[in-house]
Amino acid sequence: MVEKHIMDDTRKLEKEFNRIKKSTFLTLQQLGVPTVELENDFINSNIEAGNVRALRDFIWYQFNKHLQREAKDSDLQSRIYYAMAMFRFNYEEGKDVDRLKQQSIDAKKTHYKISQTGTGVVMDAKIYNSIKNCCPECTADDGKAFNLDEFLDSDRLPHKNCTCEGFGCGCSFGVVARRDENGLLIFIENDTKPTTSNKPLKTKSTSTMLQNEGAKSILSIFNVFKKKR
Repeated sequence: MVEKHIMDDTRKLEKEFNRIKKSTFLTLQQLGVPTVELENDFINSNIEAGNVRALRDFIWYQFNKHLQREAKDSDLQSRIYYAMAMFRFNYEEGKDVDRLKQQSIDAKKTHYKISQTGTGVVMDAKIYNSIKNCCPECTADDGKAFNLDEFLDSDRLPHKNCTCEGFGCGCSFGVVARRDENGLLIFIENDTKPTTSNKPLKTKSTSTMLQNEGAKSILSIFNVFKKKR
């Protein structure tokens, strides 16, 4: 009887081990970790099947290794931090989730502070919910647009008063071009290479359309994990 219990426990650990490995390796690969490198690192780590703790440590190392590799890509770093938050939530009792979500938002802000310099077009930050049935705090901001410069200097996300269950606030943001009542882009006046958006604005007619850049990459990561909640 004792041996049967031991065997059952071993099978449970191996099943959990394989579930975590399959899910998180897929996430790491989606974030750009080379598959061959990941598999070779795993083989060289000599982790025994069923050693869930060692596997979690290995995966955490891979996240941090990828952060260092992509140190110059703040947009990708934002996605990595978010995936790390999801990993902590799902497999490590939510340790440091709030801090990691904040780092994800901060990295995304850094990305837009760099990438939006000199565009000549007035831009806004638009907030997106990542899950259905959000709390009132998150729902109230869903789809709202805010002046980009002001938003990037604010602490609006993650929502401090969020009461969403489980993972908590999973909201993110993207950047959209501001348009007038006719749907035309609004440009910064008389400056083809502006260094700041705090200048008089006027509308210029144009048929050029900018694609909305949202939080789709982060939301796709969330979808990988949400079934486990």
